[in-house]
Amino acid sequence: MKRLSWVCAGNRGLGRLPFGKIAAALFLFLTLALPWNAASATTIADVCGNEGAAVSIDGAKLDALVDQSDAVLASGAANRGDEALRTLQQVSSLGQGASASTDVQAKACLSAGRAMRVAKNGTGREAKKYLISAYRLAENAKQPGIAARAALELGFTAVAEAPPATGADSRGLNDDAEKAAADTMRACAPTLADALDREGDYFTAAAALDCAAETASAAGDKQVAAIANLRLARLSIAYASRDRVIAQMLRSDAQTRLLAAMDAGVTIPDPRIRGEVTLRAIETLLETGEADPRIAAALAALRSTTASQPGIEAYRLAMLAELARLQGQPLKGRGLLSQAILLEAQEPQPVRLSTWYLKMADADPANRAAHIAAAYRALESVRPLLPQLDPITQESMFQLRLRPVFERASEQELSAGPNDLGAIDRAQAIIERYRQAELQNVFGSECVPARDPLRPADLIPGELLLYPVLLGERVELIYATAGSNGFQRLVSPAKVGRADVAKLVDQFVSAASTGGDGWREPAHRLYDILVKPVVDAQRVDTIIVVPDGPLRSLPFAALMDGDNHFLVERARVIATPALGFADPGRSLRGQPAVLALALAKEVDLPAGRFPRLEGTVEEGEAAAGTTGILVQNFRRADLERALNGRHFDVLHLSTHASFNGRADRAFIVADGDSIPLSELRDLVADNEARGQKLFLIVLGACETAVGDDQANMGLAGAAVQAGAQSAVASLWQVNDLGTVRLMKAFYDNLRTGKSRGEALREAQLSLIKSGPELANPNIWSAFILLGGWR
Repeated sequence: MKRLSWVCAGNRGLGRLPFGKIAAALFLFLTLALPWNAASATTIADVCGNEGAAVSIDGAKLDALVDQSDAVLASGAANRGDEALRTLQQVSSLGQGASASTDVQAKACLSAGRAMRVAKNGTGREAKKYLISAYRLAENAKQPGIAARAALELGFTAVAEAPPATGADSRGLNDDAEKAAADTMRACAPTLADALDREGDYFTAAAALDCAAETASAAGDKQVAAIANLRLARLSIAYASRDRVIAQMLRSDAQTRLLAAMDAGVTIPDPRIRGEVTLRAIETLLETGEADPRIAAALAALRSTTASQPGIEAYRLAMLAELARLQGQPLKGRGLLSQAILLEAQEPQPVRLSTWYLKMADADPANRAAHIAAAYRALESVRPLLPQLDPITQESMFQLRLRPVFERASEQELSAGPNDLGAIDRAQAIIERYRQAELQNVFGSECVPARDPLRPADLIPGELLLYPVLLGERVELIYATAGSNGFQRLVSPAKVGRADVAKLVDQFVSAASTGGDGWREPAHRLYDILVKPVVDAQRVDTIIVVPDGPLRSLPFAALMDGDNHFLVERARVIATPALGFADPGRSLRGQPAVLALALAKEVDLPAGRFPRLEGTVEEGEAAAGTTGILVQNFRRADLERALNGRHFDVLHLSTHASFNGRADRAFIVADGDSIPLSELRDLVADNEARGQKLFLIVLGACETAVGDDQANMGLAGAAVQAGAQSAVASLWQVNDLGTVRLMKAFYDNLRTGKSRGEALREAQLSLIKSGPELANPNIWSAFILLGGWR
């Protein structure tokens, strides 16, 4: 797990913090060496691939085409990115003419980058190429406004790839480390292509957003300057928990940027955007506890803007209420919130009504339960209408609007006494709806229709269903067993909350994923918090876990009891993103029909460069055995041909795979091509027509189960959506020897008739018993089973 480094440099914020002149200089430096291979003289790639060179194309027609593309992008349609790209590809039919001016080329590249960023068939890497070309062309054309917007879009693209800020890192940077990091960054990317391949690089996002803010301010573009500062400030706040040494510096810089965003926001010409951006900056400032006098002045200045917009005026009143609370005027705040609720309810889509009810619950504790219930009802009424991303900051709408309501609603139900069985059932129903809503937000409701969840009555003796619920100050364990007559509840005796558990998970994963020894203490503590209170009281041989938030990156099988026994030594362990996807599945009769696909060669695709993989052929051979089919260095056509020829029970993919920041962009890598999960889903569906549902997908690539809270178990979760009863995937990169050994044992167990859960468990136990080289959780615990287990 790569350590996130920060550097304090520049001339503003923190002295002013990581993203001053060094950030902007790095961003500009990265734009100096972009290699671009133009396919032909009549494609949008060619327009953007030869910055500074004249393009013999009708400039006026190109400009009109770009306007059409921008109009499509502004429509908000689900397929707007792909449609905009199709529009821009009409450049091939524009014909020759006077050379298109550099500023028109810059506009075209900006539009292409924006389209590629949101297109279902787009990639972050290609979006970056177009956007950096747009930035460089705009600089050459002395069009800072276009350059600023290109940098902002580049920042949004990089933010989507940055690692989640869910863990806590107590390690700080000392002066020597800061200097070394600064020296490294000055020469970290000799070519831009290298930078483009660094997915998940947080500094790239910060540098691009800082560049956007600086460039837009210089150009007088208040809107881009405000949005860039707002997004970077929110990103800094999210990452402040990762390093205690610089946390306060990050928050201080974030407050400076938020004030700048607020000051710029009130001058944005468009009244709707003016209100949204300014109020988002004020809301974030107030969340940090900042009550600068300029906030009240900005809220007063917005009064004329919001008069004809009930929702924006409700937002303004709610922020006045929050300011009154910080100033010790609770009654005034309660009255303002009442007005905000009434005004928001007048909106055709009252998207913030649930948020204002939650704030009222805090302002009026005597009626907290009623306000939280109203918030939940308000959310359910608009949830299907909410976009995946916030239109201003491109943040997950689930994180902004849905998660807080679901968490407060479930916590309210769990505040009832432990013997209130009705409250337990209601809390469990809310949590299950929460999990399915998150999946729908990531994958799309059309791909993930609501499903009836697994019920306690569906369990057989020895099976335990476990919902660990991480709350602010405690951990609740909701569970069910066969014959338990519904769900039961325990409060973990450990005095810990969500942040404490997240830190322990981060410590365990950081150590286990790198093969270190620091996993033992967190493994013991997490066992005591999450497992011991439930499993010690009964016989259990199968545990089905519905993990919450940071627990999705935790291999429960590696948690360790007081006798130094791993949980996997006691029971099979299965994970599922929601009970609606926890169908136990059918048993497999006879020998499984296996299709194994292995990629061993290096591949360079538009989606990125993928290095040669060692051990994939051996892994594929272990999967195929003597009766299955193995295709080495497979291509898309090989997969299609194989699946069209016969029914398979197991699809084993020994190749690179990527979640790529969004579920609709998840793909596996073939020789010369990437295969989107959506296409794999269609192929699997065709395979079902010749037999039963696909029994199992095995993803032998590294880190295929990794995902942040939004990603919801990453590619492995998407693989289950692709049409398989269950999936096996890895949480982190595992060495070739360990992967081959585990996969051979797993398939040998399957072929002897063992269930999927037992086959994986016994394979893991065989590595634990084989000696110190393979007994470390780094090897065997990386692989998890999701979905059906029988």
